[in-house]
Amino acid sequence: MDSVTTARSRFVRMAWAVLGYNVLVMAWGAYVRATFSGDGCGSHWPLCNGEMSFPKATKALVESSHRGTSGI
Repeated sequence: MDSVTTARSRFVRMAWAVLGYNVLVMAWGAYVRATFSGDGCGSHWPLCNGEMSFPKATKALVESSHRGTSGI
């Protein structure tokens, strides 16, 4: 394989990986919406309830994890 083919192959793999990740983030967002977990962190953005610490409530945990995965 020459360097162009190798670079193209790596690009294609990366593109599929990014697409797959985005599909997972959208599915997680649908779960957040369906379970009404979007209110778990209140109206505080980007923090969760005004804190940077790991949330203890289930809805807050779901919402903050979705914020983290979408931010990546």
